[in-house]
Amino acid sequence: MNAVFTGRSRPHEVMIIVWSVAVGVIHFTTDPPPNSLDAAYPTWMTGAWYLLLGAGGLAGGVGLLLRNIIVSLYLERASMIAIAAGAAIYALAAFYVGGWRAFLAGGLIACWSAACAWRAGQITLDLRRVSKAGP
Repeated sequence: MNAVFTGRSRPHEVMIIVWSVAVGVIHFTTDPPPNSLDAAYPTWMTGAWYLLLGAGGLAGGVGLLLRNIIVSLYLERASMIAIAAGAAIYALAAFYVGGWRAFLAGGLIACWSAACAWRAGQITLDLRRVSKAGP
């Protein structure tokens, strides 16, 4: 049985991975956190947000570059889970601080979080199909 993968290197996924690396690394090392995060969360949680985005983005970037499809999919799935969690943290902070005024920004980031979680689910299904198919 041949495995059918849902696809690799989707433009929106590559964009969110690159964005996550930039936000995670740049903000974690230099810039102050966004005001919504400062207002909504303790300092340690803001650090966790940066770490989720930076590490998730780096894992995804490595996964996109690898030739080994199975290892690549595991890294991509880890990336999507980390970025989904980081995006959810930010969306919740936006709604906490801005209420419904944050509908555009918070809603967009919440949708990105859901898209990343959805992609992680697709990858999980792909990996299950491969493991059932055998070598």
